Amino acid sequence: MSVAMVVAMAFSVACSDDLLNVTEGELQEGLQGNGEKMTLFLKLGGGDSVRTRLTYHEVDFEGKRAMLTRWSADDKIAVTLNPGSEYVEGEQTELSIVSGVGKTSAEFQGDKINYIAKEWVIYFPADRVAWEKEFLYSSYLGQVQHGNGNTEHLKDFHTSRYVYTSDTYIGLDGFEIDLSGSEAEESACMKFNLTNLPQIVPVKITLECFDKSGNPQSCFWEYNYMDSYYYDSGRTYSPIYSKTSILSMGLADFEATDNILAYMMMSNADVQMQSNSTLRVKVATEDGAVYYCDKVVEPSVVLEGGLMHTISCANWTESEMIDGLDNPQDGVTLFQEHTMGEGVDIIIMGDGYASDKFVEGGQYYSDMKQAYEDFFAVEPYKALKDYFNVYCINAVSQDNHDAEPLTNGAVQGNAVTRFNTQFTANKTTISGNDDLAVQYAKQAIMAKGGVNGNPCDDEKIATERAHKALIIVVVNVRCHAGTCYFRIDNSTDYAKTYSVAYNALNTSDFMRKWTLVHEAGGHGFGKLADEYVALKYTQFNTGLWTQLDQFHKIGFYRNVDKYWKDAYKNEYSIVYSEDYPEDQLIQTTTENVYWTPLVSGYSESEGLGVYESAFTYLNFYCRATENSAMNSQFSSNGQFFNAISRWAIWYRLMKMAGVEVAPDFQSSLQLFTEFDSQLKIEQTENRTSVASNTAGVVPYEQLLPLAPPVLIEGHWENGRFIEK
Repeated sequence: MSVAMVVAMAFSVACSDDLLNVTEGELQEGLQGNGEKMTLFLKLGGGDSVRTRLTYHEVDFEGKRAMLTRWSADDKIAVTLNPGSEYVEGEQTELSIVSGVGKTSAEFQGDKINYIAKEWVIYFPADRVAWEKEFLYSSYLGQVQHGNGNTEHLKDFHTSRYVYTSDTYIGLDGFEIDLSGSEAEESACMKFNLTNLPQIVPVKITLECFDKSGNPQSCFWEYNYMDSYYYDSGRTYSPIYSKTSILSMGLADFEATDNILAYMMMSNADVQMQSNSTLRVKVATEDGAVYYCDKVVEPSVVLEGGLMHTISCANWTESEMIDGLDNPQDGVTLFQEHTMGEGVDIIIMGDGYASDKFVEGGQYYSDMKQAYEDFFAVEPYKALKDYFNVYCINAVSQDNHDAEPLTNGAVQGNAVTRFNTQFTANKTTISGNDDLAVQYAKQAIMAKGGVNGNPCDDEKIATERAHKALIIVVVNVRCHAGTCYFRIDNSTDYAKTYSVAYNALNTSDFMRKWTLVHEAGGHGFGKLADEYVALKYTQFNTGLWTQLDQFHKIGFYRNVDKYWKDAYKNEYSIVYSEDYPEDQLIQTTTENVYWTPLVSGYSESEGLGVYESAFTYLNFYCRATENSAMNSQFSSNGQFFNAISRWAIWYRLMKMAGVEVAPDFQSSLQLFTEFDSQLKIEQTENRTSVASNTAGVVPYEQLLPLAPPVLIEGHWENGRFIEK
């Protein structure tokens, strides 16, 4: 794929040696006396004039197929003298075309920049890309092609950038710049030449990449990429370097056809595909049918950024139309729609379920519905149920999961599953493809996330909702395992970020339910910490307490707190921090813990107080009750969320649902206790089923604690969470 696009980025500057050798003072003086207009001559390449700059011509560009472009009447470029600078008066200007419309060489004029610099940058188009941040944040999502072979939509997604660097200070006035070189930073394009289809009216094209094992390969870039970027002068923006295994675009205004010519603009970044990976092209039709064609990539290949690549397909297979990405209308089920607040999204999906599990009344739907019921079977979620939207989306795996269950965890098998979930023998961890899970969540919201289960047509809104959702992945293996992966940012005090909670089916109804309640309800939505013990410090740095304080401020781990007793001084080697010097440490009591305001109201009903050990550590942290769902869910009295956990869950939900309860967590106490006083809290549940595996009965005492949550840091940018 090759795109020699409109103002690409590689300039070869035509200027004299005399100009490059003048002094800074001489050039500055010359600029100030040179009038009010700045002129640039920009060249795209040779060729005859055409009706639009984005018309495709089969031309050779440095030995590769390229997109030939022409200037148009409304073209504008932005020029700045400092890469990374924002709109600083006098350092940035916009130039408009004054001659050369319909040709590859044109003259641009605009207000004079009365400065000189060693670095100059040109951006195109100026109305969308005028400095570094806008180039980096240029998204390639949401493309729609109107009509077979039409290229008009590309102009709304194409961007380009070029930096000229000099050893001396120069001004660009009067320069002739060739923008057609291979060094240009500009959008790429994928040309789809699809033939031999049945007579269909297409509505969507999807491009997917799988590695040699059949697992999704995240190789496509959704935004622009640069090798370097700027944080100087207090700027805090950063690139959105997110990758995906799936790109898609809409098709509109197509008549029935058996041949499709389509163009999808892509990021400027190179796409690297592994040897023996597979590209899959899917075409969805207006009547819900899906046709796909696979192309094996051998050996490894790099689709260079800035070029036009072509994929041709003629051998098609009709999909079974089960998967929610292929057929969202039939592959997404709305379990419930919120009736209170603004609606908070939960998306449930499964992994390791092959197509035979999706028959009517089959295992997939049954397992997903059970997960939904398990989640809302426990307070406070039972009372808060009406604030949630809950979706189930079909995720079809190539194989049924074949991991071999053990007492704890499983021996990983060879099955190819949709989210590539992995187990570890004798451990309770599960890992999977979080990025793909988010794509499924977004598809579910787009399919049924509007009012009354109608589509949510705004892709940007659907993306943002998916990045704030709770995503539950039910893994089709009957073993004791579960792990939650949640994202951390510091923009709010209620953790406005998504989680992916992986839950095995476990070996009994009791264990399945409380594993999901712990992982999805406790970690995934509540952002709660584990309260069990797995580690013991021999040396402790009180700086870790400072970290916990920060977590509390941003809505994480509110169910545990710091713990100190004087005996620690003699029992352990302790490293003190500036925040917690030795002479200021006091014994932890019910009067100075995070949940002190709750103690008097809940000490009798659920034993709320201070209990040494929490956060997986034997010492230096404490929990609020002897047991709970965040400690040992399988003990005789661990089947409940204690009061501080319920407060954290309630507060986060109110904030996520747009319900004004208080400016911050601690000041919401009265409203929480009013809500909580109406709940009936059951602290135990009859364990009618025993834990068992393929080898027979397993005592609960042999079960390991569920794996601690995995934290991924990042920040919000442009309506999505960007991992650090």
